[in-house]
Amino acid sequence: MEFWTWLILNRSKGFDFYKNLIDKLADNNFYGLHIDANKFDDFLEEVVDYAKGLGLKVHAWHWIMNANNDEIAQNEYPHLFNMNRKLQSSLTFPQYVDYYKWLCPENSETYEYLKNRISKLFNYNFDAIHLDYIRHPDVFLPVGLLPNYGITQETELPEYDYCYCNTCRNNFKLEYGVDPLNFSDPSEIREWKEFRLRSINRVVNKLSKFIKENGKKVSAAVFPYPEMAIDMVRQDWASWNIDMVFPMIYFQFYLKNHNWVNEVIDLCQSQQKLSQDLYAGLYLPEMKKEDFQSICKDLKDKSVNGVSLFPADGISDEFLSVAKNFKRK
Repeated sequence: MEFWTWLILNRSKGFDFYKNLIDKLADNNFYGLHIDANKFDDFLEEVVDYAKGLGLKVHAWHWIMNANNDEIAQNEYPHLFNMNRKLQSSLTFPQYVDYYKWLCPENSETYEYLKNRISKLFNYNFDAIHLDYIRHPDVFLPVGLLPNYGITQETELPEYDYCYCNTCRNNFKLEYGVDPLNFSDPSEIREWKEFRLRSINRVVNKLSKFIKENGKKVSAAVFPYPEMAIDMVRQDWASWNIDMVFPMIYFQFYLKNHNWVNEVIDLCQSQQKLSQDLYAGLYLPEMKKEDFQSICKDLKDKSVNGVSLFPADGISDEFLSVAKNFKRK
């Protein structure tokens, strides 16, 4: 079973910090890294090349629909950002947190913009492009996070329901003869939900084709299992033509214990494409070593390809020891 991690790059820490961290991971049976690739510079190249030199697999961890890291999109393409049911642009009225600034997948310009941005990643020695934030904003947050924002979400609230930009509304009306803004309860309209799922699917599958044509594999960080992903963030990842999926089974966010990972993996394996390799994404804070050991053993028994831990700089020596000794058991 493979051990992976998501590695955020903070350039103020300097190259030696990441060299030492990557050395430690490589020495303890880690197989691959998702390296933060939202800024294109020499520092990224240096870190990627170093990890590759140690024999690690390296994926370009790149935010897709969330464009908070993208000043060009914000300054030059404000019309590409999505709008909620209150007709508020996420660029100027981000919900939940300031970095929730999202592009609209239905706009044809969005794909062309993303394609151009991703093409820059081909200049680096990545094995694959790792898609993240490849969805709509959360219409429902994980229940464990709600107290952080002082809100309740028992129904689909208009401020968190996307996208109602002119492109989405016009294209839906052309297909179905009605403006979705006129629905008394949009959550009850199957065609409207499926329309938004298809918008994301179309972007993913076109990007995947483009990436594979350039000799790279495609992986993605996704919500825990397909039905939950569809309901919470309009993400139908079981329909994607990608090579590897990393469901973020952050059981702490859902007020579950570590046994929930097994339940989610069962649901994933029953619904995913057989061509997709499956990895369990795990959130380190508040996780016990014993729980991690149990999860790894159970996942190996289920023939899951591996696990990926977040964040990389939070992996303690006791967790490293689990990874190092795992294949020897």
